[in-house]
Amino acid sequence: MCHSSTQSSIGSAMIKVSRLIVKAQFSSIIAATLFVSAQSMFALQPAYADWRKDMGVFRIGIATKDGEPFKEGALEGFRAQASRALAMPVEIFQARDASSLIDAAASSRIEYAILSSLGFVTLDLTCDCALPIAAPSSAEGATATRSVLIVDAKEVASLQDLAGKRLAIGPESSLTGSILPTAQFSLDGTRLRNADFELVELDSVEQAVEALANGEVAGFFGWDQVDPDSDKVFETSLSKKLERYPELSTNVVWASEPIRYGPHIINKTVPSEAATALRSMLESLHQTSPLVYQTISPDLSGGLKSVTAKDYVSAYSLIRSIARDAAEN
Repeated sequence: MCHSSTQSSIGSAMIKVSRLIVKAQFSSIIAATLFVSAQSMFALQPAYADWRKDMGVFRIGIATKDGEPFKEGALEGFRAQASRALAMPVEIFQARDASSLIDAAASSRIEYAILSSLGFVTLDLTCDCALPIAAPSSAEGATATRSVLIVDAKEVASLQDLAGKRLAIGPESSLTGSILPTAQFSLDGTRLRNADFELVELDSVEQAVEALANGEVAGFFGWDQVDPDSDKVFETSLSKKLERYPELSTNVVWASEPIRYGPHIINKTVPSEAATALRSMLESLHQTSPLVYQTISPDLSGGLKSVTAKDYVSAYSLIRSIARDAAEN
């Protein structure tokens, strides 16, 4: 725009002055413009790098597993990788549980956290401050899980056959064993807890499989590993594994919406330069530093893939459904 305006001014001036004077003026204007631009560029450089100085230390939060802190030095490799990617000091904050980690992120005491899907959504709905940047995948390529109702195929052919039967359900904290079925399952319009069958709460999937094999229940809520984009069910899914047991005859008669595996998130105030550096580090971590990757993702070994909030639409819907049920009850 500046260059075009200069040309217009020169064109008008050429009526009154010689070509030589115009050329000299034009050269002076260009030189002055370049000088000012150079000054602006150098003036901006320190400000652009100031986010590291202003932040001082980048803090990463990770929840302990069942209240047990990570062994000393176990997270040093991940801390060092993040520090190298950001070119600044990094500290690890071990929260005692998921709630404490969400609270630390919501109050901006940390800039980064590794959360479950529902943990991320809860945080974002609380503070509108979280940005997911990467999430793990399984070795086979699954990026999400869903709840499925696995039944004894000899006894149950469809949902209507469940009337009067006994079904096993997982603990209240289980995403696929209880949370998803409670929020999304219905039989002829009737929600799970009010449907015409008996629910038996069991502590583990192993107990549920045993109860099905012994005829104690007609079905139970298990899990599938899937790709939401193709709805592919991977062979490592529980429903697929049970198909390989000759003593069992199982079938899937219901499936929930898929929920993307929990993300690594950053605070929305983190500069885009830092977000890009962290995302690049995370996407290559399982190849460049497999042992470090295994420390932060022991159950999903397929590597971290870039994600956005749009990948968690079903998790947002689930949280809102749970909130509505809580308000009604």
